[in-house]
Amino acid sequence: MTMEGRETAPSRPPNPALPCREDCWSEGETSALVDAWGDRYLELNRGNLRQKHWQDVADAVNSRRGASGRRPLRTDVQCKNRIDTLKKKYKIEKGRIAAGGGLAAAASQWPFFSRLDTLIGSSAAAAAPPAKKPSRSPPLAVPLPYHRKGFPLPVAAAAAVRPLDLREKRPAATAFSVDDSIFRRAAAAAAAAEDDDDDEDDDMGSPSGSSSRSARGWRRAREREGDGIRELARAIERFAEMYERVEGAKQRQMMELEKKRMEFAKELEFQRMQIFVDSQVQLAKIKRAKRSDTERNKTEHCCTMSFNDLACYDYRLKRLHVDLWEEECSQNAAMSRVEKMASIDAHMRLLVPGKVSDDDKLVEYDALLLDRFLEILQDLHGEGIRETVQDLYELSAEYEGKHDPEKLVELGNVLTSLDAGDTIVVTKSFSHMLNLANLAEEVQIAYRRRTKLKKGDFADENSAITESDIEETLKRLVVQLKKSKEEVFDALKNQTVDLVLTAHPTQSVRRSLLQKHARIRTCLTQLYAKDITPDDKQELDEALQREIQAAFRTDEIRRTPPTPQDEMRAGMSYFHETIWKGVPKFLRRVDTALKNIGINERVPYNAPLIQFSSWMGGDRDGNPRVTPEVTRDVCLLARMMAANLYYSQIEDLMFELSMWRCNTELQVRADELHRSSKKDAKHYIEFWKQVPPSEPYRVILSGVRDKLYNTRERSRHLLSNGYSDIPEEATFTDVEEFLEPLELCYRSLCDCGDRPIADGSLLDFLRQVSTFGLSLVRLDIRQESDRHTDVIDAITKHLGIGSYREWPEERRQEWLLSELNGKRPLFGPDLPKTDEIADVLDTLHVIAELPSDNFGAYIISMATAASDVLAVELLQRECHVKRPLRVVPLFEKLADLEAAPAALARLFSVDWYKNRICGKQEVMIGYSDSGKDAGRFSAAWQLYKAQEELIKVAKDYGVKLMMFHGRGGTVGRGGGPTHLAILSQPPDTVHGSLRVTVQGEVIEQSFGEEHLCFRTLQRFTAATLEHGMHPPISPKPEWRALMDEMAAVATEEYRSIVFREPRFVEYFRLATPELEYGRMNIGSRPSKRKPSGGIDSLRAIPWIFAWTQTRFHLPVWLGFGAAFKHVMQKDIRNLHTLQEMYNKWPFFRVTIDLVEMVFAKGDPGIAALYDKLLVSQDLWKFGEQLRANYEETKRLLLQATSLINLYFNCKSDHCDCYKKLRCFDCFQLSLLVAGHKDLLEGDPYLKQRLRLRDAHITTLNACQAYTLKRFRDPSYHVNVRPHLSKEIMESSKPAAELVKLNPSSEYAPGLEDTLILTMKGIAAGLQNTG
Repeated sequence: MTMEGRETAPSRPPNPALPCREDCWSEGETSALVDAWGDRYLELNRGNLRQKHWQDVADAVNSRRGASGRRPLRTDVQCKNRIDTLKKKYKIEKGRIAAGGGLAAAASQWPFFSRLDTLIGSSAAAAAPPAKKPSRSPPLAVPLPYHRKGFPLPVAAAAAVRPLDLREKRPAATAFSVDDSIFRRAAAAAAAAEDDDDDEDDDMGSPSGSSSRSARGWRRAREREGDGIRELARAIERFAEMYERVEGAKQRQMMELEKKRMEFAKELEFQRMQIFVDSQVQLAKIKRAKRSDTERNKTEHCCTMSFNDLACYDYRLKRLHVDLWEEECSQNAAMSRVEKMASIDAHMRLLVPGKVSDDDKLVEYDALLLDRFLEILQDLHGEGIRETVQDLYELSAEYEGKHDPEKLVELGNVLTSLDAGDTIVVTKSFSHMLNLANLAEEVQIAYRRRTKLKKGDFADENSAITESDIEETLKRLVVQLKKSKEEVFDALKNQTVDLVLTAHPTQSVRRSLLQKHARIRTCLTQLYAKDITPDDKQELDEALQREIQAAFRTDEIRRTPPTPQDEMRAGMSYFHETIWKGVPKFLRRVDTALKNIGINERVPYNAPLIQFSSWMGGDRDGNPRVTPEVTRDVCLLARMMAANLYYSQIEDLMFELSMWRCNTELQVRADELHRSSKKDAKHYIEFWKQVPPSEPYRVILSGVRDKLYNTRERSRHLLSNGYSDIPEEATFTDVEEFLEPLELCYRSLCDCGDRPIADGSLLDFLRQVSTFGLSLVRLDIRQESDRHTDVIDAITKHLGIGSYREWPEERRQEWLLSELNGKRPLFGPDLPKTDEIADVLDTLHVIAELPSDNFGAYIISMATAASDVLAVELLQRECHVKRPLRVVPLFEKLADLEAAPAALARLFSVDWYKNRICGKQEVMIGYSDSGKDAGRFSAAWQLYKAQEELIKVAKDYGVKLMMFHGRGGTVGRGGGPTHLAILSQPPDTVHGSLRVTVQGEVIEQSFGEEHLCFRTLQRFTAATLEHGMHPPISPKPEWRALMDEMAAVATEEYRSIVFREPRFVEYFRLATPELEYGRMNIGSRPSKRKPSGGIDSLRAIPWIFAWTQTRFHLPVWLGFGAAFKHVMQKDIRNLHTLQEMYNKWPFFRVTIDLVEMVFAKGDPGIAALYDKLLVSQDLWKFGEQLRANYEETKRLLLQATSLINLYFNCKSDHCDCYKKLRCFDCFQLSLLVAGHKDLLEGDPYLKQRLRLRDAHITTLNACQAYTLKRFRDPSYHVNVRPHLSKEIMESSKPAAELVKLNPSSEYAPGLEDTLILTMKGIAAGLQNTG
């Protein structure tokens, strides 16, 4: 039965006994569909319907159908397909009518022709507004007759001025003659009207004229004028009809020509095929006599196949005519799709319409990457997926504009309607777009930096306050602060910055993707180079698309947790890619900066300006996967990698130092080496034959190369087999031994007048050896203090002197000191050991076994007393560590920080310990656990005070104290701008020496690219120098008193909610993805120190991570608002104090600004969505209270500055501002004065970046919330629409490959991967994980 038959058949209930197709449309259903679609089509001003509109159409059709028996309800996709079919049939029907002479619509027997003609036909075009796309030339202006206000315009004249349909083409010149009699008649009528007007004037001037005659003349003139207008309107109307007939004739003529052309082409092709077939038949007849019967059958079969192919070709030609009509029908829809494809770009440019500065290219970079990605997305997964991504983006952008919760519900409805494969593709798309946005930002920062340096402007992102070039810092110290050049040079060459790379699980991006991201950055940078050629640009654009597609096609999810060895390799990859070459490049820049201020000396190659350490494979605090064997492997791996880097560079140095002239010392050494080496080295690529004595530098360096080769191979053998045949004497075991021949070459070159050569690659090599040593990085060992207590307790029990754990602190210290002063061994092989005790002792044995330059410090986490340090010193001696590691206590919680000065004073009072440290001590302070313990505000103040008191204690005992800052990436864990963080430290706490952790994702942000590496080294060096030579002011006593009071209030507020609220832990785990954090597989250690327990046992990273994902950031701001509210209600004069603190005290300013930045990234509306979906109703009120607290704190933050300005700027003694401000409810008045009316007013660059990415993050937040709902509530029902993604790969289930990547998931297919992708995407968007 044809479709027409189905439409015209009467509508009757289906017979349940007979089978029927579910997609058959009755005439009644089709009528209801056209009505519903037409209403919405007109409401949208004849625009395209989106998915939600099609769903409304489907609902309307289903509601009008009533009870439909066995037939299922119509879907939005079925309705859309049916409308497309009706449009095609309308086009065919209209063409048939036009071919028959242009009869009226009544000539069509199809019942829906007239209704569709009204909506999309010529009548619709007459009523439709002009299309958006302007015509190539403006229409001719038609002069309108005079029209008196208040009188209706004649119908014909109104029709004459109807809007032109800009989609219609302008008529071309034709051969048809046009009858211009209508224009002549119109001119005659106008002339007659003019004569009447003249007669009327004559009558008016006659003395015998009367008023009645004047009235009659006026009416006749009006009538003649009306006749003229009507005649003109009729002329225009007749002209329009004639024009329509001409255009119709032209269209029919073109159709006839096209038909004849197609028929001719068909006939020609048929004849060609016929000739070909005839020739094949003749050939077959000629060969028939020579072939067997079987071969004859084969020939006839081939001929038959040829005729069959011809029939198929004929059918294709018949279909071509229909396809032409379908193509014409889809042109308008195609134009709409093209306009829609640019919607994300358009929205993005609307969000950030203007440039922040002249060198701002961020939107341009972002738009380019986004455009390339959307093209790739459509090519890989089809237009349906791309439209879905853009619909989601538009909904998110609408939410960001108005913060309407209903938009989040719409987002959720669209997201939950996708099937598993489509959901993964969409989520992956948004995550990928945020990664591309990050890359655009990095390229923009590098571009702005290069531009400003060319202009001599050293300020980076915001101002010189937050970022200083090393040269600008040196000039400011010498010129503005009047420091002598020698004083600055001495301070610089003696300072030390030690950057400690840690494997904290906050890097959520795989290494495979990081490498692809680096190549995308490179392509984007080169694309905008000024000297690029067209060919280079085309090749770079192709490379950019290739890398974007490769990154999108790479699985973002780690399927197995990384091992500590994996983490070590990931960390060391940055040395290969950027740090290895970045350090000598930076030191050369320091030399240049010194020369520019008049210092003609270079920084000594052995100056400890930059050092690197690592915790990867040594941090065993709560990580059972870091074993003694892992520590040994990591040390050998680092040693092998360092030797390999040196070895790959030594031959380049041999090529460069080809000189024959040298000093006597080097010549004697070269002769000795030449006599002792008689063999050729066939395993070398270059210089494999014995170097002649006439090249003394190469002789010396060949000996260095031999030892480097042996060092690398011995480490490789030990790592893989546990033993090596290469003796240790044939390798480098000490860095001084490595440096000695290199220093000899340097001195010889200088003595022979070749200092410029010495200061080339050889100086760079010397600096690399001095910086990286033989182990590349020094490994710190970190262990919890309770583990050491367990070991000592086992020893004292084995000795029969009691339980060390039960002893008071005084007795512990007394016993430990007595044993340290003695020489007896405390235990032997018979010591009873648990697994934990054996792990501690075996680790110390590995330290004793390996070379001492592999290790840095021994960190004691959760240190509380002096006995914690003395216990480690005793254990190192008992395990025969030849060069004991320096022991560093780590004070983390608030109570530990308060007790730290007393514990340090007790240590320094012990003569044995003071002699042991030789006047130097290192103390680590933890930002993460202190923030989790008391909140960001109180923790920051307590850390500040603890540093002051520790420095004071060290000075009293004549000890130089180095502070080791355990900062994380997020504000909640001590993160923030590096330069500001250093400059805001208390006076005398840096003084030329600084250690700081670089954790997880911050490693990529600091060293992921060459310019990032350079900028990081510059930040730390410049800020450390500036703080040491020009320390910030100390806080005034009144400032301290106010901070103490505010910190007490903030701590009480924070702990009353986090630790004393009975159901807080339950709410936290329901309202955040904390329980699902471990599924990301981004770290080797568990998320908790102990399997059971609440917030206390939870690590700081998942604690911060969970609140960051929901964009609520509770650990940062909680308690902050209560503190400010308290001091302002207590005494309004505190505003003056706060204003002073903000303007003059860097610590307080940084604290306020960082909290403001966190509020700019936050969104309580998103947190409310999580509550609505995931939290039980009895906890909703608690969530509302937290969000109200958030809003009040945010309001206080913005209004405090305004209040300060209102109070501080008032000069009148009689003004009542003071009385007004005493009332806390008058805060709204403060918004009228200058101040921070909006977040991030002082940081337009960060504000721009956040606005560009907010819509992407919102989509992922909604997806995550609804996915968590389905994750935790299997009974949650969703309506899934048909599959959208159209993969290129042949598959019965397109995009099913994405679902199959996680076959072992215990949840619904694709659900777990979707959740992990949202976590990674949000982390990328906020540039923070934990």
